[in-house]
Amino acid sequence: MKLAEKKWKEFKVVEIFECSTTSALNINVAEEGDIPHVTRSALNNGVSNFFSNSDKKVKGNCITVGAEGVVAFYQEDDFIPGVKVYTIRYPEINKFNAFFVCTLLNLKKPLYSYGRARILQKLKNEDIKLPVNEKNEPDWMFMENYVKEIWGGI
Repeated sequence: MKLAEKKWKEFKVVEIFECSTTSALNINVAEEGDIPHVTRSALNNGVSNFFSNSDKKVKGNCITVGAEGVVAFYQEDDFIPGVKVYTIRYPEINKFNAFFVCTLLNLKKPLYSYGRARILQKLKNEDIKLPVNEKNEPDWMFMENYVKEIWGGI
């Protein structure tokens, strides 16, 4: 099915996702390691360094958004968050439908800048238009299959 043929519905982000802030690692006491340090950077999937401070580790399989970087990224693996990094979670999320959602969230990037940060409350209240199933709920399987098709029928 094509995107244009699919029924879509607008939701507030908070109506679908659990949105929360993270507890940042103090990089002055950080120890070099192999756990990704996800920051507000708009580059490299938000990863700026790798540390071993596992007491600050956050569970992966979520979308991250940095307040000033404003870009949404999918984090498959556990990571250590930087300052003002927010997580977006949903039980049925996986790397395929998360990439679909990240693309939609990143369409809102022009609304934000360093002086107009994408703080948690603004993120929660953003409108996101998602394809829906016959129950008018987000169609996670459609999103997953769509991305798989784009990636060459994975």
